[in-house]
Amino acid sequence: MLSKYYRFQKVAGISIEVHRDGNVLYHVCCISLKGDQLSIDKHTVGLDQANELKKMVPPNVPVAVNIYGKGVLIKQLKADQTDFTQVLPNAQPDDFYIQEFNSGEAKYAALIRRTEADRWISQLLGLGLQPLQLSLGLFPVAHILDQLQVKEHLSLSGYELELNGSGEWSGIKYEALTNSRKLKLDQEQVDERAVIPYAAAFQLALSTLVSPVAALVPMLEVARDGALAKVKWRTIGVVFLCGLFVVLLVNFITLTFLESANTRLATQIGQTTKDAEQSEALADSIAAKKALLDSLGWEENQRKAKRIDEIGELLPREVKWDKLSIDPITPHSTGTGRQLKFESKVITISGTSEKLIPVNEWIERLRTKAWIRRVQLKNFSYDQEANTGRFAIQIDYQ
Repeated sequence: MLSKYYRFQKVAGISIEVHRDGNVLYHVCCISLKGDQLSIDKHTVGLDQANELKKMVPPNVPVAVNIYGKGVLIKQLKADQTDFTQVLPNAQPDDFYIQEFNSGEAKYAALIRRTEADRWISQLLGLGLQPLQLSLGLFPVAHILDQLQVKEHLSLSGYELELNGSGEWSGIKYEALTNSRKLKLDQEQVDERAVIPYAAAFQLALSTLVSPVAALVPMLEVARDGALAKVKWRTIGVVFLCGLFVVLLVNFITLTFLESANTRLATQIGQTTKDAEQSEALADSIAAKKALLDSLGWEENQRKAKRIDEIGELLPREVKWDKLSIDPITPHSTGTGRQLKFESKVITISGTSEKLIPVNEWIERLRTKAWIRRVQLKNFSYDQEANTGRFAIQIDYQ
């Protein structure tokens, strides 16, 4: 998943154009990669002083070096030519850096003397630049032909390239460039001499995805592998730190949420405890008030009037009551003195009747009521002066 990030984010391409008279021109193109987008940061051509390269290439940016012109030998090989001695019979392979390129059935070899190439590489190192790859001639352009919209023929920096109908290279020639022109590179117009350094930078930037067309230079190979390893470990380090940050952030959010939930639960518990205490206190208050109502004889108050009506309905004409008490007060002695107490579930009635028989008849009628448990005649006395009798009845009800 991270392999696509194991690459250079910024790369500079430097082409060294060597003329037959020994004059040298430097062409520079700096590119950058952001995600899947590649862009040209800046480019310049025709520099005649190597010191000017330091102004164009930012510090610590990898450099792809390209050399063409005098000193670069390009050979188109036959299918059966696989040995260096068949290319240069009288030369020693160790004296040259060799770049091979295959396009369909065509084979090409580009060569430069080690002493010549090492001189240019040492010059760049002396300027504080970081060369990591060496390519020769036009060949790095193979990776960007689609961007140049080339179909059959390409004229570029003195090179003449022929392509067959399949897009394969069929021939290449070089003559020193006299007048440069503008070319359309993807969507941007650039001087044609900036195309080769762009192509060299392009293949170094994407060296993990494409096979670079480059000469095998051990010193640069080691430097490139080391630089890519640094990029890889830096990427892994960044991912690790980002992952660690995410974990810490998740932990922080989780702890914050749990702390908030704990605070909320603690508040709820406190409120619940308070409500429970209030409920308990309310229950005690209700019980106390109920006990007070029971002691006052006020229970079932909604039915007492009805029961009084029922008692009155059964009253004979000869009997008259003058007092009725529900749950009457009776004196109650305690250790601290006498207190009032209400008799619960008791009705007392007193009144007058000339004879006892109507009173007894009334008592029998009352005993037919289901809610009356017991009826007692407490007393009956005859008043000679009033010529009538006085009675007292006690009713126990449920």
